[in-house]
Amino acid sequence: MANTGNTKYRVGVIGVGRQGTHHARAYQINPSCEVVAGADTDQENLDLFCERFDVPGYSSYEEMLDKESIDIAAPVLPVKVNPDAIVAAARAGVKAVFCEKPLCASLEDADRCVEECRSHGVVFYGGHTFRNMPQLQKAREMIEAGEIG
Repeated sequence: MANTGNTKYRVGVIGVGRQGTHHARAYQINPSCEVVAGADTDQENLDLFCERFDVPGYSSYEEMLDKESIDIAAPVLPVKVNPDAIVAAARAGVKAVFCEKPLCASLEDADRCVEECRSHGVVFYGGHTFRNMPQLQKAREMIEAGEIG
């Protein structure tokens, strides 16, 4: 899913509390991305997120995925509800899912997420990454410059 031009990937954040806001900020500083929507069942978190990022908010990720054109779904949720959000995003036609934390509580759920993304051609990443840390950005610059790696 390489960005070869001035196209910006449209990001929808699912779970917009403290960690979801950190993810959204990281996407906002990436010149290839723009946060276009957020979803959360906690109305107070959702209102604050929408104000901070000047985006529409939805009380369910299903509604957000239905109404918005999302390229990257970013579920930042408790492990219990991650699998359903990942599967829903894949079925909604996103290009990629970036999911932090433990993905699932069972191997069956993990297999379901992987298979659903694979069958829809969705790039799928799950893990814990501090992608907005300056040290990581510096390491990336050094790799791209051929200094390391």
